[in-house]
Amino acid sequence: MGFDMGAWFAHSELSANRFVRWQRDDNPGPVSHSANMIHDDHSFGANLKAARLRKGWSQERLAAEAETSKGYVSDLERGKRPIPPGRKLESLAAALQLQPGDLLTAERRPLVAPIISWVAAGSLIDPETQIPAESETIEISGLPPGDYFATRVNGDSMDRFSPHGSLIIVNRAEREPIKGRRYIFSRRGETTYKRFDTEPLRLVPESTNPAHDPIFPRTDEEWTIIGRVRITLFDDL
Repeated sequence: MGFDMGAWFAHSELSANRFVRWQRDDNPGPVSHSANMIHDDHSFGANLKAARLRKGWSQERLAAEAETSKGYVSDLERGKRPIPPGRKLESLAAALQLQPGDLLTAERRPLVAPIISWVAAGSLIDPETQIPAESETIEISGLPPGDYFATRVNGDSMDRFSPHGSLIIVNRAEREPIKGRRYIFSRRGETTYKRFDTEPLRLVPESTNPAHDPIFPRTDEEWTIIGRVRITLFDDL
């Protein structure tokens, strides 16, 4: 989505064994592990996407196997469509070699996030852009439903929170800026990872290197928020 700087001025975390330390961008409290059936379109979409990625399938492949359209699968995964009725649900589950209940349980399953390069992350300006299904993946527990990917940090501008080489987990579904949260921003093909702040509006580095200065977007600039950084994973090996 486009981030209108002028409007702002006018109105103003893990199952990969090798990663043994992590920190998250908030403190959401304990995760519920209820086994009740879900009635939330976004939770269903997250389950469907995770099941698809575990098989290494694209949305096109799942649509073909379930005899439906890629657009319908995409809408389901993003919570834009209601939980499908009986036969459609059964077709999706059968294609994934699951029972319908596997897609409907409210038990918090690990989320599957593709691991992509920093360059590839910068290309995700359009929320409809699909990540290649053959990407390496990582499973993350304890996060809310969303549209996640992982990428490695390059540089030291955020090394107080995410050191160079660490893996950050980004939720593309969170594109509305919140003061004090960390996001990947893009403008004219250039991508930057910073903390969002206001009064004045700025994108703030969190670095041990004093050479990094805040970015002060102008009112005539349009920035895109690619997603919110939810967790940083540290590779200690």
